[in-house]
Order: sequence, then C-alpha cells, then structure tokens
Amino acid sequence: MTNQDLEAIAADAKRVLSQNDDGLWTIPAKGVYQHQWLWDSCFTAIGLRHIDPDRAAQELRSLFRGQWTNGMIPHMIFSPQPHRIDDSHLWSSRISPHAPQDVATSGITQPPVIATALLAVAEKLPKEKSMSLLRELYPKLVSYHNWLYTERDPHNEGLLMVFHPWETGLDNAPAWQIELQSIHKPHWITLLKTLKLTGLSLAFRRDTKNLPGDTRIDTATALKFAHAAMALKKR
Repeated sequence: MTNQDLEAIAADAKRVLSQNDDGLWTIPAKGVYQHQWLWDSCFTAIGLRHIDPDRAAQELRSLFRGQWTNGMIPHMIFSPQPHRIDDSHLWSSRISPHAPQDVATSGITQPPVIATALLAVAEKLPKEKSMSLLRELYPKLVSYHNWLYTERDPHNEGLLMVFHPWETGLDNAPAWQIELQSIHKPHWITLLKTLKLTGLSLAFRRDTKNLPGDTRIDTATALKFAHAAMALKKR
C-alpha cells in the first residue's frame, strides 16, 4: 500500500468522523447506530486524538453524562433528538434511583476501554490541558472501575461477569447465538417460531431498514436479546 493510498484512507476516515459529529459525541453509524455507545466513543476518541485532541477529549467527557451514581457507565446514552430511533423504553433507565434523570441510558455496560482511551488522549494534549482532563475524569473513572469490581466480579478473580451479550460488543458472534439456545425463552417467541411468523416480524425490525436482513441476526435471536434486556430491567 502506497503513501498515497494511506493518505486517501485517512482522508475518508476524517470525512466520516466529520459527517457523524453530533457536537458532544460521534454517531457510530447514521441510520443504524444513532446514539452514543461507550466503546464506540472510546475508539473514536483514540482516532480523533491524532487530528483534534480537544475534540477527542470532549468525546470522552460526554460519556460521563450518562454515568450512574453507583459508578456504572452505560453502554448507550440516547439522543433526545426526535428523528432518531428511540429504544429507550426498552430500558426505562429513569426508574432506577442510580440513573441520571437528564438523559436516558441503557442499564448495562460495555468493555471498559475508557481508561485506555483517556490515557491515549491525555498524551496528545498540552500538559496543562492533559492534567485538567485527568483531574476531571480520573475520580469518575475510579468510580466506574470500583463498580465493575464490586458488581461484576462476584468471585474476586479479576474476571468480569457479562449480564447480556450486548455488553461484549460481539453480540452477533455465533458463540452467543449458540449460548442463547440453552437459555429458557418465553412462550411467545416459541409461538412465533411455531407459527412461522418470525419472517413477518422482520418487517418491524428497525435494524434492517438500512442494512440487508441477511447481514443481521435472525429475528428469533434478536427477540431473545430483547427479552433478556427486559428481564434485566426488572432486576
């Protein structure tokens, strides 16, 4: 690959980041993933630090808008803009006394790569700005990691427990779909499959409006994911 090829790829990447810039944070994919995701913003910040370290710092700051008082940083912060696909009702985060009341979030987290992203961004900022960013976010980051160790490491092994495939960022991987087969599924999903209505319900899936259906998980599996999220909401 020539230097010219690399420059063209870099230019395309900058263009996409610019087009998806929502001010405080970057949309992962227009029409598909329209809100803010935890590790998407972290990886975006890691890339942005090379061209605009201040904007990369803002990307990370915006994640803490959704931090719960117990320390959890949710995997999604929903945009309030009316034209966005709004699945916040799936979580109803505001019913939790720990959740922020000024933004709607999910009730689960994602791989904790924010510490890595914060360090990478801080190293690209001038010293004064770097120290200011670290002083601002470090206590919040410690709170998040304390929550991970307290709530997600029940055996004190240093291994975090995953409550939902969506927390892994690899939820479409075959391993998770196989694992879901061993988990009890509600009768209504069994009924849909028996009556062969999962194909009909595909028409109501918003994740297939901008992508071909055969590139997404099958409807029965998607319904299991949603059912698991609704079950977690009751915890």
